[in-house]
Amino acid sequence: MIPGFTKHRAAGPTAVTWNPSDKGPDIVLSSGNLAAAPSGSYTTHEAVRATLSRSTGKWCIEFECTATGASNYTVVGLANSSMALGPSSMAFPGSDANGWGYYELDGSKYHNGTSAAYGASYGIGDVITAYWDADAGLLWYAKNGAVQAGGDPAAGTGAAFSGVTGTLFPALNIFASNGGSFSLRPGSSTIAYPIAGFGAWDGS
Repeated sequence: MIPGFTKHRAAGPTAVTWNPSDKGPDIVLSSGNLAAAPSGSYTTHEAVRATLSRSTGKWCIEFECTATGASNYTVVGLANSSMALGPSSMAFPGSDANGWGYYELDGSKYHNGTSAAYGASYGIGDVITAYWDADAGLLWYAKNGAVQAGGDPAAGTGAAFSGVTGTLFPALNIFASNGGSFSLRPGSSTIAYPIAGFGAWDGS
């Protein structure tokens, strides 16, 4: 080694899971904290954030619906650390200015408490991919690899949301004890629908 020169290793991937310390009280985690499901008896929204946030760069993360319940009101997406975790009617990504979400029941998108038509509904077996260009502030969602509303993350066009900035975490809510279950897919070995230029959320 050259005297006075310190060798730095390239940063490796970071383990990313749902955060057991950053969730509503009735959401139960399993499968190494990658799976989130309802438990107990509750009748409103509860939410969970992942363990790793991003604030710059281009990233993707996936949410797989592994079970649906009578209450198919999950919203997946990105949120900052101020998103409510519940129990509360406001505990979902997009319920206020703290998140940007894609709604299971009818495929609408949510931000700042307002919904708008966007894409297809989703359910058991479906994989939702979020593609976020944090530097440009653009966010897209895909269902089973099909980017919704004709969006093209690689070209930077047709985003679901613009102005998506800050320090954000993957997040979702589960509505009531009869809601569905979702698994987080954060790494290159588990992400089914990568797009060139967008790195896996865990950095792998």
